[in-house]
Amino acid sequence: RTSEPTPEDHAAARERLFRWPTLQPRDTERLHFGGGPQRFSSEPVVGDPGDHVFVVSLPRRPEKRANAIRQLRDTGLNATLVTACDGDAVLCQADLPVVGVQVMPNYRGHVNHDMPFTTGEVGCFMSHFTTWQHMVDNQLPAALILEDDFELQENFADRLGDCLRQAQGEDWNIIYVGRSPMENDVRKISDHVAEPGYTLWTVAYILTLDGARALLESRAEQHMVPLDDFFSVAMGCGMDGQYNDRAVEWSRLIGPVLRGVALHPPLVMPYVGSMFLSDTAMMRKGTRYMRDLPMEPPDAAAAAHVGAAAAMPGEWREALARLQAFLHPSSMPAASSDGEAASFDPSTRPRQPVPSARLPPASPPPLQEPEAVALGRRYFATGSWDGWQDFVELVRVDSDEPWYEGIVRIPKGRDAEFQVICDSRWDLRCFPMPGNSGIAGPSRDGHGFNWLVSGSDAQSEGG
Repeated sequence: RTSEPTPEDHAAARERLFRWPTLQPRDTERLHFGGGPQRFSSEPVVGDPGDHVFVVSLPRRPEKRANAIRQLRDTGLNATLVTACDGDAVLCQADLPVVGVQVMPNYRGHVNHDMPFTTGEVGCFMSHFTTWQHMVDNQLPAALILEDDFELQENFADRLGDCLRQAQGEDWNIIYVGRSPMENDVRKISDHVAEPGYTLWTVAYILTLDGARALLESRAEQHMVPLDDFFSVAMGCGMDGQYNDRAVEWSRLIGPVLRGVALHPPLVMPYVGSMFLSDTAMMRKGTRYMRDLPMEPPDAAAAAHVGAAAAMPGEWREALARLQAFLHPSSMPAASSDGEAASFDPSTRPRQPVPSARLPPASPPPLQEPEAVALGRRYFATGSWDGWQDFVELVRVDSDEPWYEGIVRIPKGRDAEFQVICDSRWDLRCFPMPGNSGIAGPSRDGHGFNWLVSGSDAQSEGG
């Protein structure tokens, strides 16, 4: 079917968004079209995904899902359909820090992708991240990750096994099974395997457990760019600025954690016409840019969500409560699990949630840098006033005392949360210790520990 999503579809997508980054049984569907155990190589090789084939798929794109199932059936492959995180479920800029993700600070595309970050690109990044998290949680040695617009080339399984054997001896943690190269290959490894230059598409790739772990440990979700650009920069590609004139800038946050090889010719391509159904392409009708979204849900939508709270699943009510508490510390009560009103204590309201495995320490170390090092840094404020997107430089105003100031616009009557970032690096955060007992950092462990500033003293009607 190609009908428009129903209100129930939107509600389900919203629920799925707030289950990120976990992959629960309800988010998967196992497809069996071949015998088992599944193997692509006739002999043991590093990177054979076996039964760990994941297809990232949006329920509101049934034609693409049907194509994926048909391809798997015709090829005799077993796979797991993964319900993707839908960028259309992102209602406002505040959704991202509430869920626990952030766009690259000051993101503005690059010379060959000159457009702001889209909600579709948010959904794409979060969906793939879910599979990486699942790999680490379940210690999967390798996985083949496909997007649902894939088209498998002739004799796919046998050719993939042959290419994996050709790649033996290479120290890789990601293999592009399908790709669109933007630069010449760095070197030829074998007849059908090469070390790639800057490469686009994430339609099909094999990731090892080492690669999945490296992506999670790098906190990739805290500086999102389009996923194919992220992969290329994470492989150290594009540093000459020829294809991506911001690759060097992005590499300050995107470390060289991936070691890639690529197959040629590609064994997977997007099927003809799928680009017109892409949720990340510019040609999509109704493309939404993160920077253009309201800071919080439109009043009507928010009211509708609150009114329907008693009928919501418990985890969605909890997600809505987190969002309300984040935006309005003294907001009206939200519905509790039994339908009764529940109040929120602003002093205990949740900060930007992150996966429990990466919560900041209960007692972060106090600021310990030598004064000479600290005074040699540049400092920037970033906060919820613009969805944690831009850095505002703080200027030293007193040569004798280390006082800094910066100006940001906060909507009148609203509160905002913020941190101080050193040298434009998210891994050098300064943040409050519990109970405002001091300043901690610089550290990468401060996600979720924020200062609160009130907009009640705004000097003008606009903030």
